[in-house]
Amino acid sequence: MNEFKNWQNRVLEILVFFDLFDYVLTLEEIVFFLGDINISGKNIQNFCKNNKDISSYDNFFYLNKRKNLIPKRLKQEKLKKKMWRKVKFAQKLISFLPFINSVFVCNNLALGSFDEKSDIDLLIVSKNNRLFLARFFITSIFHLFGLRRHGRKIAGKFCLSFYISENELDLGKIKNSHDIYLAFWMKTLHSIFDLNDISTKLFKKNEYWLKDYFYDLKRHELKIEILKIKSFFRKFMEALLSGKFGNKIENFLKEWQMKRAFEKKEQLKNTSGTIISKNMLKFHDFDKRAEIQRKFENKLSQLKI
Repeated sequence: MNEFKNWQNRVLEILVFFDLFDYVLTLEEIVFFLGDINISGKNIQNFCKNNKDISSYDNFFYLNKRKNLIPKRLKQEKLKKKMWRKVKFAQKLISFLPFINSVFVCNNLALGSFDEKSDIDLLIVSKNNRLFLARFFITSIFHLFGLRRHGRKIAGKFCLSFYISENELDLGKIKNSHDIYLAFWMKTLHSIFDLNDISTKLFKKNEYWLKDYFYDLKRHELKIEILKIKSFFRKFMEALLSGKFGNKIENFLKEWQMKRAFEKKEQLKNTSGTIISKNMLKFHDFDKRAEIQRKFENKLSQLKI
């Protein structure tokens, strides 16, 4: 089932989605999310300026009566530079860590819906059969450098709460029947570290359901250059922890980490945001996708789309 009926409605739906996060868009961003449909930017701009439900100021477009969001967006642009400097530092650390084959910035910073209190979410893809070793290394090093979100230390820290192995790239398995958030979450992923071209494989693996939401899977321009190198330390540790010895350490960490994860899950009132398996770890207090979908559909109904 296609979520978008025609390009005009699709423009409105894109604006509605980001309005849920109090985020106004530039014309270039609308064109990016609209995709390659042989419609000129000028035509899209004219449609936005003439549509009764859309307002504009300078190069920003938004739903009516939301002009007050523009100062917030301008403030976010300044903050964004600071956040990406932190990402660039973290990126260098990641290149030293064994068994991590790809890392993406996702959620708030990738979508644009962040402020000075926000953390920086990462999607971490591990080598097959080494997910728990990968998690051990990145958690330990990020904690050592004071980068990891924990307790009340949230603002500007890295949220290490979503891990998948290379053989678990199909995120359609966790998709709701209608899941506008997951679609935009995928579309806005920013790759910062990538070995074995995982980024391309990830989008290829999810193309079967993403095509219902987007005309193409073109990704954002890179905020920072993607690292594709292995450090000597990484090579040494991967050699040391390969074979039977590495399997024993991986199995020990898997049992320990999964036991702790299930214990914490039992304490949660809402476990919808938690997934614990040997190939995927997802730790969120609750899954907000269904609520976002409901608000999205209600707004579309109000606009008679």
